[in-house]
Amino acid sequence: MGMAAQRRRRDEIDWGPSVKRIAILLAFLLTLATLLTHEAYVLRPGDPMWTHLSSFRWWLLPHVGGGVVAFLLAPLQLSTTLRRRLPRLHRLLGRVYVGAVLVSASLSIYIVVRFEFELNWWVMGTMGALWFLTTLFAWFAALNRNFVQHRLWIGRSLGLTYTFVLTRIIPDALLPGLDHDRTTALYWGFIVASLIVPDLIVNGRALVPARASRPNAVPGGEGLVGSSA
Repeated sequence: MGMAAQRRRRDEIDWGPSVKRIAILLAFLLTLATLLTHEAYVLRPGDPMWTHLSSFRWWLLPHVGGGVVAFLLAPLQLSTTLRRRLPRLHRLLGRVYVGAVLVSASLSIYIVVRFEFELNWWVMGTMGALWFLTTLFAWFAALNRNFVQHRLWIGRSLGLTYTFVLTRIIPDALLPGLDHDRTTALYWGFIVASLIVPDLIVNGRALVPARASRPNAVPGGEGLVGSSA
C-alpha cells in the first residue's frame, strides 16, 4: 500500500459495516416515506395539487422522475460491499445516478427561475445548482481516477440529494406549521451540512490531534529521542 493510500486510510473515520447498513436502510426508508407522503400527488392525476402545477407539469414530471431515480440509487452508492464485489454494477448505477441528478437538478433550476416566487429563488436555486455541480465534479473526479476527490464530491452530492428528502419530510412530520422564514433557514442549514459533513466523514481523523508515539528503546540505553544527548 502506497503512502498516499495509507494516509487516506488513517484520515478516514471507520464507521464499521453495521453503521453503514443502518445508514443505507434509513436512507431508503426516508426516501420511501417522502415519496409516499409529500410527493404522492404525482401518482394521483386528480389531486388538487396538479391544478397549482398545471402551468409547468411537463417540466415537473421529468424533474420528479430523475429525482426519484436519484433518491433510490443514492443509498447504493454508500455500499462498500457493492463497490468491492460488483465494481461494474457500482459504476453502472453511478452513471445512472449522475444522469438522473443532472436532469433533475437542471430542470429544478429552470422551474425555480421561471415559475417559483422570487423570494424563493436564492435558496431553491442554490440547492439545485449545488446539486448539479457537486454531482458533475464527482463524475469528473471518477473519470480522472482521483478517488479521494470523488468520495468528497459524491458525498456532497448525496448530502444534497437527501437535503431534498429531509426538507420535505421534516417540516411535514416533525415541525408542522413552520413559517416561510424558518423553513428557509432550515433549507440553508441542510445545504451547509451537506457540504461539511462529507468532509468530516472522509477526513475526520485528520482533525484530531495525533497521539505522540512512544520512542523505541534500545538495549542498554534510553529511547532514541534522548540517546543523542
